[in-house]
Amino acid sequence: MIRIGHLLWKMPNAGLENLVCDLAGLQSEENQVWLIVINSKIDKNILTRLDGRINVLELNRHHKFCFNVFVLLRMILLRIDVIHIHDINLKIFRFLMPFVRKWYGTIHNTNIKGDCRGLHAISYVSKSIELEWQGRCSIDLLTAVIYNGVDIKKISSFYVPLENRTRYSLVQIGRIDFVQKGQDIALSALEELSDFYTLTFIGNGDDRRRLEELIVEKRLCKRVTIVENMPRHDLYGYLRTFQTCIMPSRFEGFGLVAIEAYLLGMKVVVSDVDGLREVSDIVGDIHLFQKNSSQSLAKAIKQAASLNEMNKGIDNFTLNLDICSKSHFQMYKTLCE
Repeated sequence: MIRIGHLLWKMPNAGLENLVCDLAGLQSEENQVWLIVINSKIDKNILTRLDGRINVLELNRHHKFCFNVFVLLRMILLRIDVIHIHDINLKIFRFLMPFVRKWYGTIHNTNIKGDCRGLHAISYVSKSIELEWQGRCSIDLLTAVIYNGVDIKKISSFYVPLENRTRYSLVQIGRIDFVQKGQDIALSALEELSDFYTLTFIGNGDDRRRLEELIVEKRLCKRVTIVENMPRHDLYGYLRTFQTCIMPSRFEGFGLVAIEAYLLGMKVVVSDVDGLREVSDIVGDIHLFQKNSSQSLAKAIKQAASLNEMNKGIDNFTLNLDICSKSHFQMYKTLCE
């Protein structure tokens, strides 16, 4: 048995945080697992889906190094074997846990600043991220590429074939963040498509108001809907009617949303950034378009809509959560030997 701590800044109902919850749930079957959250933001939808065997520690940091002292003392006394950080900058909190045996980090995105100093091992969620980080880590550091995965059993019950989905319905899922996620590109592409097409954004983020203003400015109010984040189970059910999932990202570490959409039975159209191109190479049946180009996105959407392709769905798929969890656990074991 290994004592594992997953360390995050905060816990919104977003892709990374849901993945960490899934990993922690699988690991808690035979190990002691803690979910340690630095800041005071935990989404209630996340808490309700956590495995009951996972221990949650909220440090409730509101400003710089102002923590809940009692929780901090409890954490120091836990003597955790491995702290798994999911943001490279979280390594600054090593001084809070002097008795932790090993520190292990996972890089989940591209365009991340930092280095590997202070870590005993590191993993990358794609080969493109590994390539980006070459030269930033010691050659003696234990490293691995560990692809993210999805819960095949959970998602299979929501699969709907393309012929049963609403034609010309588009959806973009993720944080509303123009710089990375490119919601502005999606709106510009919608302008170039016929009025038959509708677009739904699912997510929250700092650019929500900016997105609303852009929808009005482009006179797309009747064709565009914004929906708040929702629990994973509800999200899968809500997505049963959409025909095409789009990801106009300007950069992306690994397209977990693209994988989920594909497994649910949707057509998937993504920008040709490294992380998403890698998903396309692994999964296949995913349409690529030139990044930063609304014209290219519109063309790819129309091409996808015109094809009577059969999405393979669940049957021929290897990127599952169980393999992802076991690969991380093998890193823990190696570190603790």
